[in-house]
Formats: sequence, C-alpha cells, structure tokens
Amino acid sequence: MSVDTYLRGKNTQGYHKVALEDVEILVEPTLVGMSETIDLGLKQFLMFKSFSVDVEVKGHHHSLA
Repeated sequence: MSVDTYLRGKNTQGYHKVALEDVEILVEPTLVGMSETIDLGLKQFLMFKSFSVDVEVKGHHHSLA
C-alpha cells in the first residue's frame, strides 16, 4: 500500500476513486480486479483522522472456525 497526500500534477485517471466523508481514496485497478471486497474504515479522535483498508482477495476465504 502506498499513501500520498500530494497529488498535484499526478495522473490519477486510471484509479478507482472512493470517497468516505471528506477523504478520497484512490484504488489501483489491478487491486480492484483481484478483490472480492474492499472495506474502508475511518476513525476520528479530536482533529486527527485515521483510516484502514481491508481487502479480501478472490478465492482466498479464511474463517476463525
């Protein structure tokens, strides 16, 4: 995973854009094609925000049983 907060001048046209509140996440097309689900989470404490990304890859199902 890569995090970049400075996107000025970068080509982001090929990415899938997902917005969660005021955070926009760019997801690489290959990851979208390989994934069964992509879950985004956003937490806020005072003025600080953090996010999480959980990906379930197609054909790789795990259980706690």
